[in-house]
Amino acid sequence: MRHVFSGRLRTGALALSALLLVAPPVLAQGAPAAPQTAGPAPIDPERLALAERLFSTMHFDVMLRGVMAKVFQTLPAPSSGAEANPRARQMMSSLAVGFDASLPDMFHSMVEVYARMLTKKELEDSLAFYDSPSGQAILTKMPAIMSQAMPLSFKMLPKVAAVAEQDYCSHLTCTEAERANFARMKGVAAPKAPPSAG
Repeated sequence: MRHVFSGRLRTGALALSALLLVAPPVLAQGAPAAPQTAGPAPIDPERLALAERLFSTMHFDVMLRGVMAKVFQTLPAPSSGAEANPRARQMMSSLAVGFDASLPDMFHSMVEVYARMLTKKELEDSLAFYDSPSGQAILTKMPAIMSQAMPLSFKMLPKVAAVAEQDYCSHLTCTEAERANFARMKGVAAPKAPPSAG
């Protein structure tokens, strides 16, 4: 059951990271990058306010809940008997509760990251896009997009594991446990993508 939880959590974390990286996808063309400093500098209040508006317009918490719900629907089936285990079911339910409780902190942390890294013009342009009908449509469809994309990533795992095993074992002497880990990764079956809308 340990492998079930660790694998599902890793997959969920990867999906979450991907979501945070792709939003917002539209930035100003030719706008100067926000200056980076060695230490945390005070955040420009105007950029912070724009970032807060951006994440509110993006319905960040609603979108993230929807994406993670879709992600868990597309995860590979756990090992035999694990899903029927009441403790396994409760663990997944409790993790969902913990994730939901962390959303406010995640919201504020991401707002600060965007306010630091994006220029005022980039934030304004992103806000204008997500406030448009096309931007709102993308946000509405993001959970479905992620559920379609997740199975594609699983299809890549056997090749990734095979190449990684060859490279790893060319540098170090692989142990039986490490070979077994690579074998498990190569044996992961890709979940079926849900039917696309329309």
